[in-house]
Amino acid sequence: MSQAQDWKRAAVWYFGYNAGLDFNTNPPVALTDGLVNSIEGCASICDIKGNLVLYSDGQTIWNKDHQILINGTGLKGTSSTTQNSVFIPIMEGDSMFLLFTLDGGGAGVGQGLNYNLINANSSLGYGEVIQKNQHLLTGLTEKMAVTRHDNGRDYWLVVHGANDNVYNTYLVGFDGSISCPILNKIGTTFNGTIHKAGAMNFDPAGQRLATSLWSSGKVEILDFNSQTGELKNVVSIENLGWVYGVSFSQKANYLYVSERNGRLLQIEMANPDSIRTVYTNSSIVDIQGLQLTRSGEVLMAINSKPYLSAIRNSDGKGDSCLFDSVAITLNGKSSSYGLPNFITSYFRKETKEIRYALTCPADSGRFSGYSSSPISSWNWELRNSQGTLVGSASSQDVTFSFPDTGRYTVRLIADSDTLFKQVYIEPLLNIGRDTLVCNQPEFILSVPDNFRCIQWQDGSDTNHYSVTQSGTYIARAINYQGCRQSDTVRIDFNQVPQPVITQSSDTLYTDTGFSYQWYYNGNPIGGIQHYLRVSQNGSYAVEITDSVGCSSLSDPFQVTGIYVVLPEKAQFRVYPNPGSTGQTIYINGNESIRSIWVHDLLGKQIFEAKNLNTQEYSIEQLPRGLYMLTINQKQHYTLMIK
Repeated sequence: MSQAQDWKRAAVWYFGYNAGLDFNTNPPVALTDGLVNSIEGCASICDIKGNLVLYSDGQTIWNKDHQILINGTGLKGTSSTTQNSVFIPIMEGDSMFLLFTLDGGGAGVGQGLNYNLINANSSLGYGEVIQKNQHLLTGLTEKMAVTRHDNGRDYWLVVHGANDNVYNTYLVGFDGSISCPILNKIGTTFNGTIHKAGAMNFDPAGQRLATSLWSSGKVEILDFNSQTGELKNVVSIENLGWVYGVSFSQKANYLYVSERNGRLLQIEMANPDSIRTVYTNSSIVDIQGLQLTRSGEVLMAINSKPYLSAIRNSDGKGDSCLFDSVAITLNGKSSSYGLPNFITSYFRKETKEIRYALTCPADSGRFSGYSSSPISSWNWELRNSQGTLVGSASSQDVTFSFPDTGRYTVRLIADSDTLFKQVYIEPLLNIGRDTLVCNQPEFILSVPDNFRCIQWQDGSDTNHYSVTQSGTYIARAINYQGCRQSDTVRIDFNQVPQPVITQSSDTLYTDTGFSYQWYYNGNPIGGIQHYLRVSQNGSYAVEITDSVGCSSLSDPFQVTGIYVVLPEKAQFRVYPNPGSTGQTIYINGNESIRSIWVHDLLGKQIFEAKNLNTQEYSIEQLPRGLYMLTINQKQHYTLMIK
């Protein structure tokens, strides 16, 4: 398969009131054998050679011979929905397809987004809908757009909520898998009435998305990351008429917007404030659909007209875009409001590209070069984010292994052309280690932001999960690449009661535990038992650890009234002691008195002197009684005086 062949999937159109076009020739040939009779939405799909396979009005599916597929009626698209259907080919062989249908009835109304799995070759070539009306989402507008994933194999499908600002972005895999949507919350909060009609379209490269907001007179343009499905950097263009059709030019230099009042506008992407009127016809008070073609033309449908208008040179500025009001006649048939909805990537002009498929988890990937013309040499390089070469090959298809997570650059030299792809290898789902939670009522588990479609073991779907009971917890989620992963963690809770300190004489006691750490004035001290003999006044605390490793710290316990035998190095005396009029403290040796405190026997401080630097200090006017004297040199020493 090549990119040049992909565009042929959009080679045959059926639309309007039994109208059709075959783009396998230039100019296209009008077809009159189609059975579509739709006010707005429709879709068709060809094989890679441009032969018609299927087409639909959102309610019925016809095969290449215009026969209804087995089980091919009663689909849940409505003909009055702007973009009511779109085909996506899956797997190899031009046999299996998904048809997405849309009934944009608004919030709480309509049948929303559904998909249908089709085998076009089953039942003796009639084709059959194997799974029909498989429901995905309700409460939507009439807008639906599809582009290729960055890997060139998978697809992104986007629909918008009717009464919110959510672009629901589905990853549709090459294997037919459909993930739950990425909820891109950005831009205008839609109102189901004034915003629901109108189209939404990607540019051919899948880098921008444009949305018309119907009678509000507004168009939104957003940047799109085709690797992650993220939308950002919304630009709003306001004060327009009733906007309906939107289509980018082939190189995405311009966006074309059709208004109900008969105007066709050209918006310059480099300067969105630059808006030109390409065409106006005041006699047309109706809506007009727009659709890009492979040749770079943008076709415009006008309801009940036997022709289509065209922008012949969609990347031409102003008048050079060459608007042709009667460009293609429909051989007696007529258009309605809409034109077929396609995967817009089919209209890219590039003739060479890189496609790839990463394993799950992504520790390796297969890369392929595609070209519309013969290539004599293929040369590949794989470099990590530091620019280090980690792989190379010289063939059209190659498998690279990724030694670590992070961003890698793939370079392909195909003859004289050089192509690049940026590939991001994501970390595995990790919700944390097995954890023992001590003395806390709650523990929060979190799924990283690059994962979506989250499901916890109890069905919860939030990024953050509150754990309040011991047990095993499981999270399942899908990363940006579309890999489904899971992780399991064990959380155990344990409460250790806060210990209480009691005192008996010169010994402190606490509760029984597995191990102990005592503290004096906030500093750890010796003591590995449930009791501690103390020799100094001050603040004591104890931390108890139980057998599983959880700890609890007591409140501070104040010790006073301890008589301390002075060590020999504490050379000081109080004279006279006992005394009647006052005492003088004398220091022998080189050390000086720094601070003095005097407490009564109840522990009440009745005297204090700080910031001293003397070897002699007099204490006057103490009433008769017993006192505890504490002095500070380099350490605290306590002595009883009378």
